[in-house]
Amino acid sequence: MLTVETLQKESHRIAREHGWWEHYSGTNKATEELIVMNKLMLVVSEIAEVVEEIRRGELDFDCIVRYNEDSGKPVGIAVELADAIIRIADLSEYLGVDLTEALLVKQIYNETRPWKHGGKKV
Repeated sequence: MLTVETLQKESHRIAREHGWWEHYSGTNKATEELIVMNKLMLVVSEIAEVVEEIRRGELDFDCIVRYNEDSGKPVGIAVELADAIIRIADLSEYLGVDLTEALLVKQIYNETRPWKHGGKKV
């Protein structure tokens, strides 16, 4: 069973072992902020890839994992959403965030919020 804690640790381990953190040791605060913003933009890029899948007409409500016929690489909306979660888990582990606790706290808080709080349309 995959837990959020395991997802964080494994995502960060894999990212480190595959070179995604090689230039980020011994940094100062300003550099650290840029690192975090860079990693957050990678999350945004994964969400943009979901949008691109939809724009290409790939939105099917099964959202099953598909594989590229040539490379065997998993593709599709489900995979891009997973990529965004993996990047968030990786960054959370780097920052020392207890994502399990944060998710639980936020869910409990969200349960107390009014209907469409903040007047948002969507």
